[in-house]
Amino acid sequence: YTGVTITDALEAGALRAYGGTAQRAVMAATAGMDLVLCSAQNPSQGLDAVTALTGAYRGDGSANRAKFRQAVQRILALRMSLPG
Repeated sequence: YTGVTITDALEAGALRAYGGTAQRAVMAATAGMDLVLCSAQNPSQGLDAVTALTGAYRGDGSANRAKFRQAVQRILALRMSLPG
């Protein structure tokens, strides 16, 4: 599959065994997800996910920067293909 991959809401209760939303976001991105979704019902968890992903990208060693950049390119290509 070469398209954009998207998670469901990372704060779902069924995912509790996999840590908090921040940890789940990093795990999802590391596993190859391009877009990670967090519910608007809990904005602080979304901010935690952004902070964790930023930390993973900027240098705590948990993210592959080349893969992150490839994900960005896939997302941009998708956006450019949409009408309007």
